[in-house]
Amino acid sequence: MSEEVQSLEMPTPKPKNRLSLKLSIILALLLAGVCALLFWKLGATLKSQAAIVDGMVYTVSPEISAPLQSLLVQEGSPVEAGQLVARMQVTGYNRDLQEAQDEIAKLAPPDMPEIASRIKAAEAAESDAIARLAGVRHEEEAKQREMEAAVLAHVQAQLAMRTSYDAASKRREAEARKAMEHAKEQFEAASRIRAATSQELARIRYEVEQAKMLASRTRYARQARPAPRQTPPRESGEITAPVTGRVLKISAKNGQNLERGEPLLLILPDNADETFWVKAWFAKSDQAKLRPDLTCKIVRDSDGSVFSGHVESVLPPEPLPGATPGEELVPVRISLDKSTGLLPGDPVSCSLRLPWF
Repeated sequence: MSEEVQSLEMPTPKPKNRLSLKLSIILALLLAGVCALLFWKLGATLKSQAAIVDGMVYTVSPEISAPLQSLLVQEGSPVEAGQLVARMQVTGYNRDLQEAQDEIAKLAPPDMPEIASRIKAAEAAESDAIARLAGVRHEEEAKQREMEAAVLAHVQAQLAMRTSYDAASKRREAEARKAMEHAKEQFEAASRIRAATSQELARIRYEVEQAKMLASRTRYARQARPAPRQTPPRESGEITAPVTGRVLKISAKNGQNLERGEPLLLILPDNADETFWVKAWFAKSDQAKLRPDLTCKIVRDSDGSVFSGHVESVLPPEPLPGATPGEELVPVRISLDKSTGLLPGDPVSCSLRLPWF
């Protein structure tokens, strides 16, 4: 008996849907792109163009213009509030003050035919001098603040140059020194104007007083008693620390002539790390990305120490000190979570972590 062997035919495979395959590839690429974008956003950072540690520093200055006789502290020395830190050579100052007082005492009362009208004119001149003196004092105080700011900027530039002795830091230190010297010249000019106005006011007041005395003698036909000679207060020349802390920087040496208000030394107060912050500058093109509360990684340039903080405020654009004139950056004030070991003037680098969206 013969058997018929029948062959089994395999089913013919159906062709794949090419459209579905292309759609799957496109969706996979889109998903990969979204994942890559999210990853980039998660790790995106914005680096500063320049940054420096800033903080509260007290400036100690003499009240008179005189040579520095002796410094009683050194850089790094701890000081207590009220502690004697320096003495000025005041012998010449007190001598000149006494001679001026003697010259005033020798002045004879003016012999004026119309005493009443002269008194009125002198009193009007006195009022005018008082008003002008208030204006020049305000100008002198403003120039003093500008000088102190310029001196502090120069100190910070010097500290930065110690840690990074390159051409840029040397250029910034030279520019800061030039700005400080210019600010000193402006302050000295304002001080001379204020001193001249004060002398003019003193002369007018003296004339008013003498004219009134002459009027009294004329009216009552008696010899008025001369005004008692006043002994001017003597200047001790002692300079004391305004706060408890330690000496951060000394800006003068023994024998150097110092002007009134010129910085002698800088004191870093105790617990100053609580008042430290970082001022960082970012490119103006990145201004839209800057906002408060962004987290920040801070690296000290000198040793690579790492600190953390967050943006406290975004300030208006300004030129970077020592940079090309006309070029503006966006300054940002950054609060430090912990600032142990940092000092004002330390150059640092800042990296802001940008949000996802």
